[in-house]
Amino acid sequence: RDALLFEKAETGDEPNPGPAARLHIAEAYLEAGDAKTALTWAESIPKKETYMVSERDELLKKIHKKLGNKEAVAEAAWRLFREKDSSSS
Repeated sequence: RDALLFEKAETGDEPNPGPAARLHIAEAYLEAGDAKTALTWAESIPKKETYMVSERDELLKKIHKKLGNKEAVAEAAWRLFREKDSSSS
């Protein structure tokens, strides 16, 4: 549950970690009880990035729920719905 240690291990010498690493780091901070830092990491993934977009929106939903941001929870849920709807077409 040491999110900072996990962050250091995940990023290593990489100054600009990819979306998967950022998502994993955000998850670690959320599990450690630091939803604000988790949100910072999750939001550092460029919005145009489509890799792991469903996982990112699912995590954002959890983070915003923890922070009490009802509108942001609804926005993430709506994006997830649209993603699932478009993938079934």
